[in-house]
Amino acid sequence: MPYSWDRLNTLADPAVRVTLIRRFDRLTPQTSARWGTMSSTQMLRHLVLAFRMAMGECAVADAASRKFDNPLVRFVALTLPIPWPKGIKTVPEIDCAALRPSSVDFADEHAKIAVAIRCFGEVSAANLCSTHPMFGSLNRSQWMRWGFRHTDHHLRQFGC
Repeated sequence: MPYSWDRLNTLADPAVRVTLIRRFDRLTPQTSARWGTMSSTQMLRHLVLAFRMAMGECAVADAASRKFDNPLVRFVALTLPIPWPKGIKTVPEIDCAALRPSSVDFADEHAKIAVAIRCFGEVSAANLCSTHPMFGSLNRSQWMRWGFRHTDHHLRQFGC
């Protein structure tokens, strides 16, 4: 039987988006990370920026070494149900732990993440970037899977 993306959680599925968004209800400004240096507010901002980056609204440079720009690595990272490694460095433009934006408000970012997930899940292929700064070339199905995996990774980081 051929492989099908349909069996995976993806942000193209409205039910998956709703379930993922509800997990953010367990997050508070005081929720501590199980790993990493971001606060819960910084994590929300990071995810919002990452979705904006994917939709071409936030420019980022390619990672210095696209260590994940390999078909096998991309397949493993986006397809297999194994947790992503902890501590992978993101691109500087969306690294909210390093940027430490002072004007970020938890309630504001909490509201923005739900909107970002909904918009991202409904975006057409034409309005997505053709390449991810670390994974390289992604089609719409892969972007939708990345969106789920990336968000799930950070929700697990905060126990949500």
